[in-house]
Amino acid sequence: MDATEKIARFIVETGYENIPRDAVEKAKRTALDCLAAALAGCAEPGSRAITSYVKRLGGPPQASVFGAGLRTSAPDAALANGSIAHALDYDDGGMKIGHPSVMVLPAVLSLGEQLGASGQETLAAYILGLEVQGKIALNTDFKLMESSLNSQSWYGSVGAATACAKLLRLDETKTRMALGIAANLACGLFANQGSMAGPMGAGNACRNGVVAALLAQEGITASPDIIEAKNGFCHTLAGPGRYDAERMAEGLGNPFYIISPGIGLKKYPSCYHTHRALDAMFQLLEEHSLSNEDIVEVEVGT
Repeated sequence: MDATEKIARFIVETGYENIPRDAVEKAKRTALDCLAAALAGCAEPGSRAITSYVKRLGGPPQASVFGAGLRTSAPDAALANGSIAHALDYDDGGMKIGHPSVMVLPAVLSLGEQLGASGQETLAAYILGLEVQGKIALNTDFKLMESSLNSQSWYGSVGAATACAKLLRLDETKTRMALGIAANLACGLFANQGSMAGPMGAGNACRNGVVAALLAQEGITASPDIIEAKNGFCHTLAGPGRYDAERMAEGLGNPFYIISPGIGLKKYPSCYHTHRALDAMFQLLEEHSLSNEDIVEVEVGT
């Protein structure tokens, strides 16, 4: 059995009742944190612009847009909500992923609202999305700062598709198709970081996941082995010999990504790589009663 097949089987066969309580409790906390970051991000110019965009599209009232008093199609709501939640860079962080929740949760909430999903179904889909994108990332030797590709948007598309396939209760074959379609839609370039298109990396990943699962439900086909295939997801993203597809599949749920390595909640609204330096700076300011006039130079290694 190849990696994509094992991953799809894990998605189909893992329900809320199979997920450890510790993982569920952690997921509730990270989900609330992501929603709080989204509420804070609603007022940002980019958030207002993308809300206006989806409003003009006038889609069917399937899902809510954060903070807008607006309902639109589930894919468009996922696009807007993912972008809004990522607008301030205040959402959570995870090893080898960048920003785990924002790549999955807005897709889950948007499609889940359309489907009338229960709380347990929503949490299970969210945790599974985090799990699949996390295990792919942990076992892919992606040199983050040596590539122009924004890897979290790629992983996120697959993570969101995982969650949406679970919500739609797709069978194993169609779940594999959803993963293949999502990989085909995956995108993200580092050159856009710092612009309004930067947060859209999360919005696009969420929309990709919703669209991929819905297309698979309708019978659209894709490579059934997209994770491990030559010229497939990992081969294209990281390169030959720089990923271990077998370990990705074998490590699913043992333990869940949300338990180990876990997901960190931000103390400050900035990149997680700055947080240790900020902690040190605030400590030095307090210990030595420093002001900005006292500082000549600061060197930070990360």
